[in-house]
Order: sequence, then C-alpha cells, then structure tokens
Amino acid sequence: MAESYFENAELIINAVLKDKGFFRTKRYSGPVKLSFMKGSPGKEIDSKTVQAKDGSFPEVKWKAKEVEKSEEYYDLQVMCSYKKVNKLLLEATIWPKETSIEVNDQDGKPKPACAFLVKQAGQADQKLNTDDKGKCGVTLLARAPYSISMAKSLEVAEDKQKTPGQFREHVLKVREVIKAKFLTPKVDEEPYKADPDAAPAKIQLVNLTSKNPEGAELGGCDASGSKVVFTVTADPPDTGKKGDKIFFEIEFGNESKRKEPKPELMASLPVLGKVIAGKKTTGYVKLDADAGKASFEVELGIAGGDTCTVKIGGTTEVGEGKIKLINWRKIYAQVTKTAAQTAPSLAEATKSMKKVFVDFEEATADMVSLSESDIPAGAVVDGTIIRKGLPVKTLVVGAHNVAEFTKKMKPRFKSEGLPCAHIIYCDVQLDADNAPVEASLDVLGVKTGQVQGMIEFPGGGQVPGVMVPGSVISESARFFPIDLKDGKDSVKECKWEEVGGTETGVITAADYKVDQIKHGDKLFIRLPEKAKLLSDAGKTIKVTVKTAYANGWYAGWCTEPDSHVVVKLGAAAKNISQVIVHEVGHAFAQTAEDAATFPGLPAPPHGRYYTNDRGHSGGHCADGIADAYYKDLTKRMDTAEAYGQCTCVMFGAATQKVADTLAFCTKCEPYAKAAPVISVST
Repeated sequence: MAESYFENAELIINAVLKDKGFFRTKRYSGPVKLSFMKGSPGKEIDSKTVQAKDGSFPEVKWKAKEVEKSEEYYDLQVMCSYKKVNKLLLEATIWPKETSIEVNDQDGKPKPACAFLVKQAGQADQKLNTDDKGKCGVTLLARAPYSISMAKSLEVAEDKQKTPGQFREHVLKVREVIKAKFLTPKVDEEPYKADPDAAPAKIQLVNLTSKNPEGAELGGCDASGSKVVFTVTADPPDTGKKGDKIFFEIEFGNESKRKEPKPELMASLPVLGKVIAGKKTTGYVKLDADAGKASFEVELGIAGGDTCTVKIGGTTEVGEGKIKLINWRKIYAQVTKTAAQTAPSLAEATKSMKKVFVDFEEATADMVSLSESDIPAGAVVDGTIIRKGLPVKTLVVGAHNVAEFTKKMKPRFKSEGLPCAHIIYCDVQLDADNAPVEASLDVLGVKTGQVQGMIEFPGGGQVPGVMVPGSVISESARFFPIDLKDGKDSVKECKWEEVGGTETGVITAADYKVDQIKHGDKLFIRLPEKAKLLSDAGKTIKVTVKTAYANGWYAGWCTEPDSHVVVKLGAAAKNISQVIVHEVGHAFAQTAEDAATFPGLPAPPHGRYYTNDRGHSGGHCADGIADAYYKDLTKRMDTAEAYGQCTCVMFGAATQKVADTLAFCTKCEPYAKAAPVISVST
C-alpha cells in the first residue's frame, strides 16, 4: 500500500539486501544504486549510490520534490539496484502543502475579509479569510484532495486557475446565494385540494384538459392536465440576477407502474445540467432577468395514485421549496331520470371510486328530470303486466330505446372535454331490440280428456294446444302481453295447419295467452274450434307463432360503444352504487381485457376472469372463487354458489356478492388505477 507525504518532506530510505543464489541467504556487500522515479511509467528525478555492507547501507534521507503547478500530486517509487537485482523499496503519493486563493465578486472586484472553507477528508474544515486585497495563502493539513467553498451567504460561481493548466493558484468569482420559491403552481390556493390520505400531496386531475396551453407559464397550474409547468424565482425576487441558477430535484413515485405516457421532465422548456438517477431527475434553470423567473415542465402520467415531488433551491441542496402532486382522475356523474323518480345518494359510489383515485362527483346542476311529455314515446308501460308490485306507469329502458335516453346527456361535457358517466335511471331494464322469433310445435291428435296434446290454458282448463317457453329462445328471454318496442300485441302472427292435410287457419288473440305475472315466460296457445275438431279426430295440428320478446332481468348495463350507464331503481342506495361502480368500471376498461391499454402492467386478463360462456354478459372478475370451482369450466358464475364466494365489485352480479362490497379486488385495482380515464360516456 502506497504511503503519503507532503512535498519537501524528508523520506528515510533503508533496506535489507541479500546476495544472489537460489535461496539468497547471503547478505550483500557492495555498491547500491537508489533511483527516485516519478509517475507511471516512472521517470527518474534523482539517484544516489551507496555502499552496502553485510546486507544494509547507511540510512538515506531524501527530500521529496515539490509538486509542480501543473500537477495535483505525483506518485513516487524508490528502487534499488545491485548486481542484477532490482528491488522496490518505497511507493508513495506526494501531495502539495501550499495553495493560494484569490476571491473576487461577479464583476471581478476583490472581496476583502471574505470567509471561506478548505475541506479535506479526515480533517476539520479550515475556516479562513482573505486579506484586504481579497487574497489568502493556505497551508493544507491533509495529504488528500481539497475543495473550496464559501461560508455564510456566498457560493462559488467560477473557479479558475491564475495560469491556465496550473493548479493551486485559485481565482474565484463568488456570488450571493439566492433562495428560491415557486411562483406556480399555487398549490395552497383554489382549485388545488389536498389528498387527506397522502398529505402533503395536492390533487392534480390528470384526465382533465388544462385551460392553460401546454408549455405556457401556467400550463396545468389549474390542477388539471397531466403536464404541469413549474415557474420559479428568487426569494425575494429582487435578490436574483439574470443567469442565476435555481436548482430542482424531481422524484417520480411510479406507484402504478404504468409507463405511457412516461412521467418525466419534458424537453419543452430549456433545462441545464439534467441528470436522471433512478426515480430522481435533477438539473437547474437560469433566471431570465434581474428579479426574473424561470420555468420547467413535467409530465405526471395519467395513472391514478402516481406521485411527483418537486424540490427547488438556490443550491443543489434544494431545501427551500417543495411541492408534491398526486394523480387523480375526475368523473362527473350526470343523472337522467323521470320527474316521478327519486335519485338515490351516490355517496357509496363516490367513496368506492376514491380508492382507485377517481373523484366521482354528481353534477347535480346538470341532472335531467323528464316530465311525462319529455319521456321517449313507448318507454312508459303498464307495470302491472311486467312484474308484480310495479306501478301502472313504469319506465322501461333497454337496447330497443336507450338511444333516445343517451341524447339527454348535457352537451357541455363533450364540448368542454369533461369525462362524464351518464347515469340513466329506469324502473325496469329489459332489452326488446330483438326481431320477433318464430316457433312451430305440433299438437298430436288426441281425444278430449286425454293428457297427450293437452295444455292447461289459463282460465280455460285442459284443452288441445301448445305452451311455448321462453327457454326455447334463451335463458334470458321474457314474454309479455305487449311488444315493448311499440306497445302493440307481442304475438305478431299465430296460425295452424293440418299435418298431411289441407286445412289451415288463423289463431286469434282469444286463443293465446301471455301473463308474465301469473305464469312467467310462457306463451299458451289453444286450438280454435275447427282445429280442435281435427285434433279430436286424431289429426296432428302444427301451430306456428311469431312473437316478440325481451331479454332480462338486468340491474345495470353499460351501453356499447358509447358507455352510458343504465341502472334499475328499486334497490337500496348502496346496492345501486354497487351497480354504478360496476358499470362505470366497465366504461374505463374493467375487467381488463386488452394488454395494450395498460403499458407497464402485466398483460390482462388477471387470472380470475370469465366471459359469457359461464354466465352474465361480457367479461367479469371471479376473484374469491375457489380454485376447484374456477378451473371447472362447466361451472357457471350466475349461481348462488358463485355469488357466495366472489368479493370484487367487477363480479358479474354486482349486488349479489358475499361481501356486499363496492371495492375493486387486489387483481382489478391496479388496472383501475392505471386506466386512461379520458372519457366515459360519449
């Protein structure tokens, strides 16, 4: 290990020398050359010849040469040579002992009695002052590199050598250290609000469009937009001079792991000294004038919950100003209902959305209450034929008429670029957009009173005829006396014909019956008198019917592709909030199906995901479902057994989960936070 000495220090050189030979046990006597070598490769700067006797020579004292002004230090090797032996006796680093400091102000005028510090490792800082000419000689105390910094309120603006290329004759220019402060964003004023769960962070609504242009001085400073311009100045401003530096440190939390758009310092405004180290970015900006200002722009990203902390200062310590922003997304909820309906509280939905950093706000001033004359034609039907307990005037909304209701969304949300969940309340949700379906069934020829070919006709006893169940269409098919599309008879055509014969006829409304309240999804058809006589005679009669139907029953629905949210009233406010959270969740890509929507996150689906073939409509979450049940693809999710296990609000039946929860599960939550909530209903 090399030793360390100051220049001009006295070095003591001695050695034990052995003669040649395999074991070199004999001590050497004779001439020895000592070579003092500088640098690598070594250059001889001095030499001595001494006489060795019995393996040693008299102690040699050597004064280390001075470190030249063009060197910070130099390396020294002392070699001895005798016969054919070369031996290294000493390795050392030679350090300077003296340096000089000249301190001037920024105009080049000497700074007398100016305090400064000389710092060296292993030594207390030397506290020194310049003389009346702004100069000071310095004796270095440690054999180590040194640095110079100013005491009190000054900092080194420039450190040059008196003679270029030569060290230790410092000519410094110093300046008053300024303090820094933020001009914008003004996070302690409206419209900024604090996040109570992430103090002292202030909420930035990254999915809204700032009213201030990007890159402009106030860009994003209205708590809106993912790009924010930070403007800084000296504190107080008149202490700042043109060109003064204000340093910053930006730390991105990257909590969501979303990578696009990437949270970063932008290149839109000039920044100097930019250094990126992990999650931190440092650099500085220069004031544009005396008492001036400077700006830099930051992209926060669009994921909810991501944080950005910006510190500023007049030095690299950046200890004078700090702003922490946390990303939230804004969704306005505009309700459309009838004047007769009472809108439930959305407090539970708002509370649930906060957990994924969505500020879900009911726009009460934009609520639409439809008078009877404003309700789209045919949407109000006699509820007593739909379901027990419904009023005579019942609002039915579904795929057959929802387009008329989506028009009730206030245009300002689109024109102002405000994400809005348009919530359409109804009393019953049924989809009656299907074309009438045709079914043909045979009535076998029978004798009156026999069971075969007979039905129990409502109010008419056992008669020849057929019963058409809704299940022949689908599990969700519902029969009603009227066609919900037009309010007319749901049976569009009904006829009979003799199989193998020539007789035919029409079956009128007197001989068919639909009663959803009493009989559910069944269409009863009895043979008219002429067909009945043929049946009694043993003839087979074919009955063909074309009937309208609706699909249901549904509690909520997110329309495609425009994502309006239809919700059935009648449940408790919490259950309605569950439906709303669920359907709004679908509106911003929950449950996750497309990996490209979430750059930086693992590709969805997330491992507890199912689609239509296992029940419900669309993709849904099955978190909480036991492995054995989930992996058995024959098991449906629209069963009481499944309802008793799933715990995520994105389960297919939002109001029937065991935990009765409004929460996104741990699998869905990261995607809900990372979703780009740019728009909802369109």
